[in-house]
Amino acid sequence: MAKKVDRETLPYRPCVGLMILNGDGLIWVGHRIAEPDSEFAGTTQLWQMPQGG
Repeated sequence: MAKKVDRETLPYRPCVGLMILNGDGLIWVGHRIAEPDSEFAGTTQLWQMPQGG
């Protein structure tokens, strides 16, 4: 059995990840655009699931 972790001690903020399905059961995934001079500049494979929090 996994050890229970106190989320208040974790180094990230709580948020929600979403998986959006259409009527055909296909999953939506967003292609992120890399901005010039960002840490992602030159990267062509930036995919991101929608999230909130």
